[in-house]
Amino acid sequence: MSIRDEIAAALEQRDFERFASLLAEDVRFYGMLSEEPAVGRRAVMGVFAMLVAICDEVQYAGEYAGDDGVVLVSRGLIDGQRYEALQMLRLDGDGRIVEFHDTIRPIAALDALRAAVAQYLRSQSKSR
Repeated sequence: MSIRDEIAAALEQRDFERFASLLAEDVRFYGMLSEEPAVGRRAVMGVFAMLVAICDEVQYAGEYAGDDGVVLVSRGLIDGQRYEALQMLRLDGDGRIVEFHDTIRPIAALDALRAAVAQYLRSQSKSR
């Protein structure tokens, strides 16, 4: 099964253990809303949980492979706003993700993402 299929299945099934098994222990996640990456499996799993909660109808539409990684194309909805995203994944020798770069377009989708992340973080801080 390709890394795209593994990620898609983990998202669809909301299988956090499956997604965690795809990550190197020292993975770094570079998103568009933070200047600093999320570092480590635990931190990236927090990002994954948030994205599962706020993204709907996620579909992987493309995969482009290189020597040490892949680029994935995905589409979906954030609060009713359609988006297209690119995920650039660098893999280690065991095929685990060591770097995960995520971009999203159009700008309206980035705005929807920013608002959904803020709402998610507020709701998480209230439940603690």
